[in-house]
Amino acid sequence: MIKEHGSNFVLSVAFSPDSRFIISSADQKDQSKINYIYIWPANIDYMADLLCSKLERNLTQKEWETYVGADIDYRKTCPNK
Repeated sequence: MIKEHGSNFVLSVAFSPDSRFIISSADQKDQSKINYIYIWPANIDYMADLLCSKLERNLTQKEWETYVGADIDYRKTCPNK
């Protein structure tokens, strides 16, 4: 079950042994005795591979400026697309 991050208390945070993921455990605010484990990619190359497998195209220049930053030089987000 995926919940909004703001509705839980973080109990612990750790990196996976290969540093590709950040793992956290959280407890519900409503004290329903349900604990959650969240896993996020932490390695930028691995994150890019995951995103590019879902994307159908590269970001446009305007999207890059909006979501990445206007002060960062544009580059294709998925070179194979």
